Amino acid sequence: MRSGKSIPTKFLYWTDDACHLWIETCNEPEYRFYRDSLIQLKEIAPNIATEVLSSCGNTSLDLISLGCGDGKKDAILLSSLVNLLKNDGNILYYPVDINATMIVEALRAIARFPLEMNKLETKAIIGDISCLDSLKPIYEYRNSPNIFSILGNTLGNNSEEEILSSLDDGMFSGDFLLIEFSAASDPLTYADFEKLGTTFKYPITPQGSIPLTALGSSYDPERIDIVIKKNISIIPHTKTIVLYYEKILIDGTEFRQVKLSSVHIYNENSFQDFIEKRLDVKTLFFSCQRGIGLLLARRN
Repeated sequence: MRSGKSIPTKFLYWTDDACHLWIETCNEPEYRFYRDSLIQLKEIAPNIATEVLSSCGNTSLDLISLGCGDGKKDAILLSSLVNLLKNDGNILYYPVDINATMIVEALRAIARFPLEMNKLETKAIIGDISCLDSLKPIYEYRNSPNIFSILGNTLGNNSEEEILSSLDDGMFSGDFLLIEFSAASDPLTYADFEKLGTTFKYPITPQGSIPLTALGSSYDPERIDIVIKKNISIIPHTKTIVLYYEKILIDGTEFRQVKLSSVHIYNENSFQDFIEKRLDVKTLFFSCQRGIGLLLARRN
């Protein structure tokens, strides 16, 4: 807080209550980003699966879901991959999350989905997605191509440098990256805010109080300011919506204008160019619909 950096977004999810509040938020009709991203993934998951399997010879795969959330998107992706696998192929699914309750929810979603379970194995990991290098001994279990998926607006809600550096350290040559992001017009319009819906209300709901109350600070949603800024993201031409908390008191020390969270909204072309150069990957599939981008790439 003294440095002026945002409170790490992962701490919005670190308790059981936080997990259940987030799932409730995803089910709210106002959260258009989540709803529309599910629709889009259902439409293009078969194309993504085809690109992946044709690129690696229709072999067995490992899906490493970084921040697995409620598992619904993973279920959609796994279904398309399993349907196209050869009879002797299988998928090892690694749901990774800081919250064990979130992983349980993801596994429940997978279990409810119509999948050929004989082609699917699961190894859950409770861990920090910004520390992939420390998780390598787990997902190096076998010599199969990895698909690192970062769905939702995970990159846009967290420290981009931490996550991209983690991916850079954790990916091998020939691995795949599937990343979802929020894209918007320039300048930002009311429609862009409406699309993200409860994304901006999220830290204002009881969810937003979790890191502050853990620090012993009182919480009042009326003390939140929302500001649009440029040049905060490491990716060019990005607009960032920052939520500031007016004032908090911790152990007698007062902190003003504390960054509670931020949401990056990207320019689709700049995003693709940056990811390709930063992670040394080549794009195999790219889609941007309804203000939601999906990039599938493979490491050189």
